[in-house]
Amino acid sequence: GRKSKATMFWLWPPFGGGGDDVSSSMFFTFTAGAFSHAETLERFQTLRVQGDDHLLPNTSDMFFEVATRIESAPPNPDEDDDNTVVEETKDDDPSRPTLLAFGHKIMETHEGGVNSRRSVLTYIASGAFGDVYSVMCHATQEQEAMKMVRLTDPEDGSPLPDAERVRRLRPHVREAHIMTKLGAHPNLVGLKGAFLISNDFYIFLELMEGVTMLRNLISTSWLSKLEHVAEIALKSARGLDFIQQRGFTLWDFKPGNVLVALHPRDHSTIQTTEEASPFNALGQCFPLVCGSSTIEESFLVKITDFGTVTARESGECLGFTPQYASPETHALCSTGGRAGDVEDAAATQDAWSLGVVLLEMIRGKSCTWNDHVGARLALGTMEPELSSSRGLYLSIVRRCLDEDAQKRPAMATIIEDIQAAFESCFAAVGGESTPSLSPDDAGMLHDQVGGAFRYQLAGSEEDLELAGHHFREDVRIQEEAYGSESSQYAIAMSNLAGLLHAQGDFDGAKPHFERTIEIFERRRGPDHPNVATSLNNLAELLKAQGKYDEAKPLYERALRISEKSLGKDHATIAIWLNNLA
Repeated sequence: GRKSKATMFWLWPPFGGGGDDVSSSMFFTFTAGAFSHAETLERFQTLRVQGDDHLLPNTSDMFFEVATRIESAPPNPDEDDDNTVVEETKDDDPSRPTLLAFGHKIMETHEGGVNSRRSVLTYIASGAFGDVYSVMCHATQEQEAMKMVRLTDPEDGSPLPDAERVRRLRPHVREAHIMTKLGAHPNLVGLKGAFLISNDFYIFLELMEGVTMLRNLISTSWLSKLEHVAEIALKSARGLDFIQQRGFTLWDFKPGNVLVALHPRDHSTIQTTEEASPFNALGQCFPLVCGSSTIEESFLVKITDFGTVTARESGECLGFTPQYASPETHALCSTGGRAGDVEDAAATQDAWSLGVVLLEMIRGKSCTWNDHVGARLALGTMEPELSSSRGLYLSIVRRCLDEDAQKRPAMATIIEDIQAAFESCFAAVGGESTPSLSPDDAGMLHDQVGGAFRYQLAGSEEDLELAGHHFREDVRIQEEAYGSESSQYAIAMSNLAGLLHAQGDFDGAKPHFERTIEIFERRRGPDHPNVATSLNNLAELLKAQGKYDEAKPLYERALRISEKSLGKDHATIAIWLNNLA
């Protein structure tokens, strides 16, 4: 009874872990009370990180998860669609995946059949999850970034066992859920679409040329301009403030999670004190995710990677990078993440990490785990490293990194301080547009995220509750866009009714199913297949309640409609006959 759309999701940035030196930067992830600080460190000693090192310009703030990384898997070898054109990678490394070729069509399942709205342009990178490409969306004539998450066995391309499939898929579904909860903001990377086809999950984000990670700019001459530092700090603070206003904590704000779209004139003039390119080891700027707006006298700044975001009321911390973590956040490793301790850490963690990032920009080098930046600032030992002009930034940094958490400023105050201290730097900065989705795309996104929680994961009570949130949002969007008598509204209502049925809320589900039947009969006629599906759904509900006499005529009518519209040999007829039996 579920509408035939797609299902999907993902995690950004697109790069897997790289390098063997985990001393300078590690990403903590733990379950409350699961293991001690000493056990955590012991686990890090035995980490095996898998990924594509040659795609990473440096590993100064890469994060490493305690959990085993997932290998990239090849596409399904049984795929024989004429649109499926693949080409092998240029090297002989068997661990590298088979790549999609230019022009490969990304097929989507919608109500009424399978079609393609996007095609591959270029390969960008690979990581432990799968591959990242730039694609063209033919409906909007805009380029997008596509992350392709493989859900197949790397050896033979067969579907993963259910438990492994859920384990691999859950973090991507969760992040997509968080991104829909956060909503759109000019300084946050946003979703464009997502769905499941066969054994691959896809997620689409905005894309534009000329974007690099902030970590690649830390040691460059480009950040010697105070207005560049100030603008990145301001826009990052705006994004973090938006996250906090929505009731969340990011936990892992760092230069590797900040994307900067440089003005074209900066690409040819940027200089670095290091041998490596400020962009990547290939000597070019990867077209990473960013917004589609253009600012003539400014540049775009967007925060990405929301895998660690948690609601403040949840009492959870999913992970952090040590050199950007406050003392309270570090202490969670030894306390086991007690709810009260997590709440205290969440209150100012993002302000602390913003202070560290601002400090890195004015120093021109990254902080390490052992820098103890807060203590060093308090002792005044860092000032000799800074020029007098850059020392002006220390007043803001000092407040963000105050050892007394109660004295750290709120993000809104940090924004005011940056604007007041560097007002002249922003005189030429224009407004930034907030990316938005059409009602169809926004509704589909909630439909697919909700569907993933209900159908693709383990189906726990929490999963079903999260599915309900997204299905209700889909209903709201369709009603606002098309009205409560539309087919779009009926489809969304049917999904919600099916979920309520699965949760045992029969009284809540029944009027939704009845309403769906009424709308489809009026909009599409009494003999339409959608009417048959809706009749079957209501009959299943009545059957679950033991109301067989009420269910039987509904099954029989659904069978007659399907035989008339689909033919007696159609596979759906077998389903209806089985339900009737």
